[in-house]
Amino acid sequence: MLKNVSIAKKINLALSSLFILILAISALSQSKQETALVLSILEQQAHEQADTYFDSLNTMMLTGSIGQRETLRHKMLENDNITDIRVVRGDKVNQLYGPGLASEQIKDDFDRRALAGEEITQVISTLQGETLLITKPLIASKNYRGTDCTACHNAKEGEVLGAVRLEYSLTHFYQQVQQNILRSTAILAVVLFAGLLLTLFIIRKLILKPISELTDSMELASDTQDVTTLIEVKNQDEIGRMVTAFNYMMSNFHYSLTHVLNTAEQLEDISTKLSTASTQTYNSAHQQKQEAATINASIATMQTQVEDIKAKASMTTAASTQAALQTDKGNALASATIDEISMLTTQLDHVVDKMHLLGEQTNNVTKILGVINSISEQTNLLALNAAIEAARAGESGRGFAVVAEEVRALAIKTNNSTKEIQTIVSSLIETSNSSFAAMDTAKVTAAEGAIKVSQLADMLNEIAREMEEINKLNDSVAESSATQQTLTTDIQRNIETIALHSDETTVVATHASTISQELLSHSTELLAKVKEFKLS
Repeated sequence: MLKNVSIAKKINLALSSLFILILAISALSQSKQETALVLSILEQQAHEQADTYFDSLNTMMLTGSIGQRETLRHKMLENDNITDIRVVRGDKVNQLYGPGLASEQIKDDFDRRALAGEEITQVISTLQGETLLITKPLIASKNYRGTDCTACHNAKEGEVLGAVRLEYSLTHFYQQVQQNILRSTAILAVVLFAGLLLTLFIIRKLILKPISELTDSMELASDTQDVTTLIEVKNQDEIGRMVTAFNYMMSNFHYSLTHVLNTAEQLEDISTKLSTASTQTYNSAHQQKQEAATINASIATMQTQVEDIKAKASMTTAASTQAALQTDKGNALASATIDEISMLTTQLDHVVDKMHLLGEQTNNVTKILGVINSISEQTNLLALNAAIEAARAGESGRGFAVVAEEVRALAIKTNNSTKEIQTIVSSLIETSNSSFAAMDTAKVTAAEGAIKVSQLADMLNEIAREMEEINKLNDSVAESSATQQTLTTDIQRNIETIALHSDETTVVATHASTISQELLSHSTELLAKVKEFKLS
């Protein structure tokens, strides 16, 4: 209920409640004390008046005027505070002097208790209000203030002869007590109210005002988000220490926010760089993947061409073998008979055709070697580009760089081997051209004699040997093609591995780019939040 009430109102309420409580306790305590004091005084006065009344009656008995005792009683009743005063006669007195007056008879239990020897002092309620009741038993004594009661009343010492009963009204005294309490309470209320005002003034001056200033400064700092707000420390009391603590807290808050601002700016810069690097990594990995696919396609083409070279080399070997057989047949025919020169000429024509075919196949071999040389140069260029891109990729491209270097070395070896084959094929072409010339000469000079046939046989033998060399070279070309096919298969497998790693790198780079973008977004948001505070 008091959560939304200000401290000033709470203090006012507490002090007012304390003021009322003190006032009530003081009034109650004073009422009890004054009432007890009045009762004590009245009891003493009542006992004295009862004793005086009895002494007066005793004197009247001694002087023989006891018959006028009712006059004395009425005289006592003229006192405004005495509502009843009388003597209650005991049985002993009634036996000696008769029942006495009506006022002297037993009327209630208090009379009986008094005649039983009980001295009563008690406040009772009557129609007139609160009344102090006193009963004093009259005990027979041989020397009651100089009088021998036992002789006059023929009683034993200690025997109860009667009792004096006095009823004293407390209404007037209670009214006086209440008036005194009201006056005292009013005076105390004025004093407490003045003390309350002074206390509230001191509290407002020494406590509430500094707290209000501190609250205003805090609200100002909260509204303006100005963490440079500091409060002047005017005192070194609890409020002053609280203000000092607030200033220290604001200073620490300012330092922390400044540090957070610097960190947020650095984080934003790092996030931007990370995002850029992630994008570059993604682009590089994607480009690497595309180049790997291009290299893979080129290697597949080279594999096809190598298989074609291998097949054509086999065909060349078969053709060379066939030409060698034909040359052997021509040599046998030349040795068998010179008369079959015409047949020899025909065979030479056939041989010339074969030589033309051999020349064409040799030219095909030259073309294939040119293609292989071009592929080797392209492979070398692609491997060089791959090595450059792998170097750009950094650590993730190191394995690819090694493979690219191996491909480049293999391309160089293939190029060198191709040049050697070209040299041999050129020699073969020159030899074939020489054979063509020899055949032409043989056809022209066939008619000149068998001697020329023998020379032709020698030439055919030489051709057979050249064919054997061509077969060896074709076997070497086929073996090199098989080796190159194996190497290109390995290269293709490595390129596929590189492409797979490129895919993984692309996925990682995409994830890193997403994270960096989120980090950049959070750092930008954090920086914007921090910049909402006034730091300077």
